Amino acid sequence: MSKGWNYKSGDWYVLCDVCNLKIKASNSKHRWDGFIVCDCCFEQRHSQDFIKVRQDKITVPFQRPRSTDVYGGFDQNLNPSTPSYVDTLTCTPSSSYATSGDAVSGCAITGKINPGTL
Repeated sequence: MSKGWNYKSGDWYVLCDVCNLKIKASNSKHRWDGFIVCDCCFEQRHSQDFIKVRQDKITVPFQRPRSTDVYGGFDQNLNPSTPSYVDTLTCTPSSSYATSGDAVSGCAITGKINPGTL
């Protein structure tokens, strides 16, 4: 007894791309994603794939150009450059105290306390 693999003139066998079932080309279907599949593996494309969304037009009433950020002598592209500020403070004995507002960067000594603040 035959298993249904009968000869049909001009028809050939293909394998289902999903389940690997051997089917006649006349019984195969082309799916939306390009696969050639059997009847049980065929699925329609979801209708949500065809929805077009509207573009939001969000604007602000005015704009300013972005300023150039300087981080410790490096610009945005991490290239060495000179900082845009001028260091006018110098290291003196009174500026070496480690209290807030009295200390100068690179000059303060940890643990040194201004006797006038006690």
